[in-house]
Amino acid sequence: SSYGFVVFCPAVASVEPLVPIVPMAYAKSDLTKLHRSQKRGSYDKQLVHEILDQGVVAHVAYVDGEGNVKISPMIYGRQEDFLYLHGHVSAGVLRNGSIDLCFCMTLEDGLVLARSGMHSSVNYRCVMVHGKAEEVADPT
Repeated sequence: SSYGFVVFCPAVASVEPLVPIVPMAYAKSDLTKLHRSQKRGSYDKQLVHEILDQGVVAHVAYVDGEGNVKISPMIYGRQEDFLYLHGHVSAGVLRNGSIDLCFCMTLEDGLVLARSGMHSSVNYRCVMVHGKAEEVADPT
């Protein structure tokens, strides 16, 4: 039985493996374009990797074989532009083979508390990745 999944980051999927040029930022797409507070977001690879490397748990959303949307918390690791999710095929994420998913992890940096709940807030950093999950056949 397998206990690993890999998510391919879509921004690097278009780069040929033999091309020595590595983009310094992930590409924007309709899925990843920021609509609010654009100046607070970044597509910078180094910043994205730093945030991912500080986290442990992410929430992974996918549509199962019956068409139901599901979200599962999963531990993960990163190696270069690949995310590795820890889990088992019976958990549902890969029950139907390779699937599209959305990976989201958040680091909470602090609470901003005010007298009114309407003026309270949270300072956080977040990475959201849209990609395709595939089973890792060789766990080494």
